[in-house]
Amino acid sequence: MPNRKVRKAGQAGKPAGGYNGPAADEDDEPAAPFDPDALLPRTDISSQITSKLVANMGSANWKERNAALDEVEEIIKAAGGRIQPSVGDLMPALKVSCSLSCCCFTGICTNQV
Repeated sequence: MPNRKVRKAGQAGKPAGGYNGPAADEDDEPAAPFDPDALLPRTDISSQITSKLVANMGSANWKERNAALDEVEEIIKAAGGRIQPSVGDLMPALKVSCSLSCCCFTGICTNQV
């Protein structure tokens, strides 16, 4: 039969031996919240999103739309995939372009979003 240790009356709330957690110092400051933008900053691409690029994304000619989507893909790749949320008219134009049922745009649009 195993030996069992009995706690003393004053130690009822404490664990039986071992680690009791970090000591709370009065001078400890709370840790700052983690900011991922400090490690991987976002790039502002709004200057590269021109009105001509947005217009080409809504063009009736599929070759112009494809070229515009390829250009957007290159801009996002050059930014490392981390862009600022202020991109002007890019998101509505991407929504229209990606809603097309043409199979050649499906792969490009799914890689962008």
